[in-house]
Amino acid sequence: MRKSMFIMASLMAMSTIAFAAGAMKSGTKAAMQSAATPLNNVVKMDADGHRKALCCCRAEFTVTDNAPTMDHAGTTFYMCGEGCKEMAMKATREQTAVMIADWHEKYATYPVPTNTFVSDGKLWAKCGCGKEFELKDQSLAIIENGHASYCCSEACHEGFMKLSAAERLQKEMAILKANAEVKSTSR
Repeated sequence: MRKSMFIMASLMAMSTIAFAAGAMKSGTKAAMQSAATPLNNVVKMDADGHRKALCCCRAEFTVTDNAPTMDHAGTTFYMCGEGCKEMAMKATREQTAVMIADWHEKYATYPVPTNTFVSDGKLWAKCGCGKEFELKDQSLAIIENGHASYCCSEACHEGFMKLSAAERLQKEMAILKANAEVKSTSR
């Protein structure tokens, strides 16, 4: 019963508070103000695309092509197994309220890497299109696969969102690699 309650609470909470928790870890005002709903529950991704997600049962697991999924409020939730998916589907609204705080505490421990860097005392980002721009409070971001990708313009943001999940994953991996290169050079 407790696991079932926790699963539904996790799904509800993740859609509304996941990015805010990560944004607090990133420490940027722009990150806080451009809070968006994450597109999935991945908490870590390396440059090769290996992903770890935080299941609604609080287990961290490797995302595979066969991982069960469930969509809720615009977010795809990868589940560590069919049992978790079944329990999440059966949980009631009342059960969710009990577990939100517990889930939030666990999710908030994960930092959200970004495509940002500091130059001349200012916070900059390198957009997926390749353009470097100064991050502003109104800068748009896409939160997916454990990464926040800031976009230089509304057009870039919209273009990124129109890509399929697989295309976005490839672009996010390229952004991670490019950002690692930017951070490794002295500015």
